[in-house]
Amino acid sequence: SSTDALPALEHLLPEQRPSTAPPSPSPAPLRPAVYAHVFFAVLKSFVGPAILYLPRGFDHGGLLFSLLLLPFCGALVTFTMSVLVECHLASAPAVPTYGDLAQSALGTSGRYAVQASLAAAQLGICTSYFIFIARNVADILLSHGVTPPASALLILLLVPLLAPLSCVPSLRHLAVTNIVADLLILGGLGTVAAYATARLAHDGPAPLKPWFDHSEALLFVGTACFTFEGCALMVPIAASLERDQAHHFPRVFRHAMVVTVALFTGFGALCYVAIGSGVQIPVTLSVATSGPLDLALKLGYCLAVVFTFPLQMIPIAHMLELAWSAPTARCAPMPPRARRLVARGVLVLATCAFAVGGAKQFDHFVSLIGAACSVPLAFILPCIISLRLARPLKIHTRAKALLAHVSIAVGLLGAIASGVTAIVEWRQEQLAAR
Repeated sequence: SSTDALPALEHLLPEQRPSTAPPSPSPAPLRPAVYAHVFFAVLKSFVGPAILYLPRGFDHGGLLFSLLLLPFCGALVTFTMSVLVECHLASAPAVPTYGDLAQSALGTSGRYAVQASLAAAQLGICTSYFIFIARNVADILLSHGVTPPASALLILLLVPLLAPLSCVPSLRHLAVTNIVADLLILGGLGTVAAYATARLAHDGPAPLKPWFDHSEALLFVGTACFTFEGCALMVPIAASLERDQAHHFPRVFRHAMVVTVALFTGFGALCYVAIGSGVQIPVTLSVATSGPLDLALKLGYCLAVVFTFPLQMIPIAHMLELAWSAPTARCAPMPPRARRLVARGVLVLATCAFAVGGAKQFDHFVSLIGAACSVPLAFILPCIISLRLARPLKIHTRAKALLAHVSIAVGLLGAIASGVTAIVEWRQEQLAAR
């Protein structure tokens, strides 16, 4: 199903696929290689450029609120993804995907809901990449005494760079660039953390907002949800395991999520306390290092985002290409290669247009995407699927059902409150700028 052509999946998962052999009479012990594979695949799914948006989110929410909210969101994501994967594992010998589970629980509308949420979330992520690169390039030019063009022009100039990469037929052709992007992201995170640590040790804590900023706290709800962008990859990671090892996934997943949430919370708090109120989004714009190191940090992260862009775009392109290949579609008579090029060109231009519209209020844009797109995938749909399928699959418990209802309620309230706040404040800032 095109629903489950998820970003970077082919590089997160090993070549092995679920074994067709019958399960062993007694559960097989967890192999160290499987533990390492699952642990790092989960970590890699969640830790991306979005972590650089967290310090600004801490500035919106206030330190205390943010320190409480991120672990709470992480705990909910851990629960919702666990019950979703449990439904997947209980369906053996079938290997249902996220979309298959949604269709089993809710019919065709369930699959469409997953498709729509996934496509919207990925488009939002791709749009944020345009803005991310443009902001860092503008900052590099300013640091070298060059007045940068308007943000809209910088974003448009990225199209000739990103469009050809998006036309790569398969994710497997991006194996090398994906590894380079991972290394650049890791090096960039280390550089930012080292800068924040050194600044904190030298100057002490910077001036901060109140512990809880009631005027902007709800914006951080959307930003926090946006950060957990890798949730849709959990079922495919579990599906990649051999059948005698798949039942170990929930335990390893919980271990990886503890590290992920600790990394998010620690990185966001460290950068916010070191840099202080007014920290920019992304945080790389607030890192003032020596010339060569500053240039390497910003250019390295830009290059990582450029390499990551097609990994996020190609799965959405596959969905559009499949829809356009239907016999009733107007584009059906087109040759497959032409259809692919047109579909990907349309998507790149669409994300470019969205980026132009959201560039001036990047923090509001991130919060809105998190509230409107990430919340359904991470908090609401998995719990609805679990509530509908747990009894037939004989994995129902009262405690899980209660937590599922709580997660749905929290997701709905958080999405509405954060989304409305982002829209209202976005509009107010636009009016104030006129």
